[in-house]
Amino acid sequence: MSSMKFNLTAPAEKVKEAGDGVCLIFRCSFPIFFVTFIALPERDRRRAFSLCSRGSPARDMTPFIINISNLSPGTHSYALEGSPAEINLDEQFTRLIRVNADLDRITRGFALRGTALTAAHLSCDRCLGEFDLDLQTTFTLLYSVATTGAEEEEKDDLATVIAPEANIIDFGEDVRQEILLAVPRKLLCKEECRGLCPVCGRNLNNEQCSCKRETVDPRWAPLARLSAQK
Repeated sequence: MSSMKFNLTAPAEKVKEAGDGVCLIFRCSFPIFFVTFIALPERDRRRAFSLCSRGSPARDMTPFIINISNLSPGTHSYALEGSPAEINLDEQFTRLIRVNADLDRITRGFALRGTALTAAHLSCDRCLGEFDLDLQTTFTLLYSVATTGAEEEEKDDLATVIAPEANIIDFGEDVRQEILLAVPRKLLCKEECRGLCPVCGRNLNNEQCSCKRETVDPRWAPLARLSAQK
């Protein structure tokens, strides 16, 4: 493909690389934005950014974008990646997020099935030591194409409703939520973690201590106090 000339009457509010091209977002009238996808060879994408990405961004698009315009029937596979910061995950997530996903056309919409992998640097709930944890989560996302007006979108508890004219799906927020849910509620550096000594505070995974630790059934604690007073 020969180099493409850009002759825009207004600069794009946001330019984002997506697959084999770029997505351009133009402000129509706040809060309405027009999104279009342009297929470009790799050598032209940098030029598209420099020519079109002037002005403040309309909204933050994520790296997890799929172009659905003129999508042929059948299963379409995608391998996408992005940094945790690009989907508003904090610094405890330390590894590039890799997503492998399959998109299928279904009745009045799309089904997206995929797997996301990353890692997090966490603190153990027992010994307070820091450790790294690999995270993997699988997800299924449904998208329903609206058939009514934009102001009275159909409600669907299972599917995300998208406009009939939409030509991309940005599922970055869904990836973010799935990764957060993949973090265990109880964080352990290892299943057999021995925790901290309740007397001296030493990490019992790393060293022994000579502290005397007696476990008393709390139901007998009042009786023990009475015995101590005699």
